[in-house]
Amino acid sequence: MKRVMFIVIGAAMLLAGCGDESSRKSQSELMQEEFRTDKYDSYITYKTKDSLTDDQFTELAKALELRLERAFSDKNDDHTSQSHMTQSDHMQGTVTIYFNNTKKLENDLVDATASPNLVQIRKGDKPDGEVVVSSEHILDAYTQQEGGGWTIMLEFTQKGREIFKKTAQQLGGSVVPVTVWLDGKALDVKLMTEPKMYGNAIVTGSFDEHSARRLAYQLRSGQLKYNVTIDVSVLNRNRI
Repeated sequence: MKRVMFIVIGAAMLLAGCGDESSRKSQSELMQEEFRTDKYDSYITYKTKDSLTDDQFTELAKALELRLERAFSDKNDDHTSQSHMTQSDHMQGTVTIYFNNTKKLENDLVDATASPNLVQIRKGDKPDGEVVVSSEHILDAYTQQEGGGWTIMLEFTQKGREIFKKTAQQLGGSVVPVTVWLDGKALDVKLMTEPKMYGNAIVTGSFDEHSARRLAYQLRSGQLKYNVTIDVSVLNRNRI
């Protein structure tokens, strides 16, 4: 095992490879500045007890970074830059991500970044019902406000659209008789589709804005293959 530390800044930082002594000194100072953690107002330390290879641990760290980035946006294709720094310690099994909580993440959404978030859409309402699509078939999920309520637009991959469209046609009706399961628990929601949606679906339920955004995040975050817990979570530590 080895100890790994790496930084992600959102936008790439370019350092020149040559120059005089004063230039090199300023570059060194700049690097020290980038390693400072006190410039961030929030951080999360994730911990795993899984026995992982170096490559697997690096994959886990990158997956957690991506999950946190997705928590800051309402769509997976929203590439808004979010400055952050990641410190990974394979010996301790920890990944700490420092960031500025500009989107005011709350603790329940932070908790969701460490959940497996395995999504399964099954025929019928039984836990052993046939799984027709799952996390690997979900391309995106984002909230929509319709009238006074909230819904979630669920976009599938091309393969997922083909499967779900075929399932909807077989079962009939605009409200497809399937159930949505998250980490082994059935959700109290319904899936609706129309021909003009090209195999995608709308998730309806008793949502307010907060619960809709949380579920949309869980649906689009992708399944986390490794077991992690949140060891420490500190939000907005520099704010009054």
